Amino acid sequence: MCYIGAEYLLQRDGIFYYNRRIPDDVSAQYASKRVVFSLKTRSRSAALKSAASVTGQLEKQWLHFRSEKWPIPVLTNKTSHSTDTGLCGVTLSDALDVYVRLKGGEKGIKFIHHATRSANYTIEAIGNLDLCSYDGKSRGVLRDALLERGLASSSAKRIFASVRAMVNFIICEHGLKVANPFLNVFFPELNDTKKRKPFSIKEISLLHDKCRSTDDDVRHLVALISDTGVRLGEATGLKVADIKIDCPTPHIHIRPNPIRRLKTKQSERQVPLIGASLWAAKRLITNSSGDYAFPRYVKNGTCLSNSASATLNKWIRSNICNDLVVHGLRHGFRDRLREVGCPPEIADSLGGWSRNSIGESYGDGYSLKAKHEWLCKIALD
Repeated sequence: MCYIGAEYLLQRDGIFYYNRRIPDDVSAQYASKRVVFSLKTRSRSAALKSAASVTGQLEKQWLHFRSEKWPIPVLTNKTSHSTDTGLCGVTLSDALDVYVRLKGGEKGIKFIHHATRSANYTIEAIGNLDLCSYDGKSRGVLRDALLERGLASSSAKRIFASVRAMVNFIICEHGLKVANPFLNVFFPELNDTKKRKPFSIKEISLLHDKCRSTDDDVRHLVALISDTGVRLGEATGLKVADIKIDCPTPHIHIRPNPIRRLKTKQSERQVPLIGASLWAAKRLITNSSGDYAFPRYVKNGTCLSNSASATLNKWIRSNICNDLVVHGLRHGFRDRLREVGCPPEIADSLGGWSRNSIGESYGDGYSLKAKHEWLCKIALD
């Protein structure tokens, strides 16, 4: 079988790259003389499909650049929404630009990153086309491309959800008369979502020992999470001012701040400090030199929780157990609360988990003292 674009594949250290010279007549549109980037796969079959897709996208882009020199009004009138051509005049990248410009400010940097990544996945798989040019077949090609990249079906579904929202927004914003082409995509039941393994008591004890032995900011982060059950992003973006040590019940205050938002309304809470988390909090206060508890994971006004996740997971797999990741501490935290008979409402209050109950919005919730009493029951040291 002959694949379009196969001649542009290059393999380095087992990874396939796309490498193509830019034609002279369109070179003025680019900063370099070649298009070179990683296809992020070791599979030749996946690389061949990606190369074919990229080649098609480049050919369309170059045709567009060349057509701008042609004296044909229908081709050069890019902004027209005329139905004479069957096009609406808005590409997926146009939709992304408007989406992040108008909604990005209120949503934050993570929203922008996710929307941009989702659009880029889509463009790589099926091209940066006019929205009217996508069809039912496009949905299937995108789905298959995402799954072939090794993404879990849940991750692929989130990408589709982001692109759907993006296109819905541009349809409403520009008053386009086009159906959203990313609706109603079928996903087979693959059961490929990996359930995170909770830490056992033995593994948590080992983790605490190693954290105290190493005694640096990365280990302080792990220890803080282990006995509070907070999400990694909540801990990574914690402000020093939200660590309360000199009070009757030492605790941390999880609330929104300039570098990170919270997952849900219920995520804002106060969590008492016990055991390893209390030790870590005291060390953080002693070593603090700025506004944030973990400055290595704060850059350009952004909380780098993904970077923290990669570092912590690597350390956990090397030092505790190869089957564990940092989020397993949160699962283990919930299991420990179950073991001591902690009421679900208090457990939810500690972990910031949502409860589908009207009564949840009534009153001020549980006191620090009440939550501390239950946490003391799961303390290991």
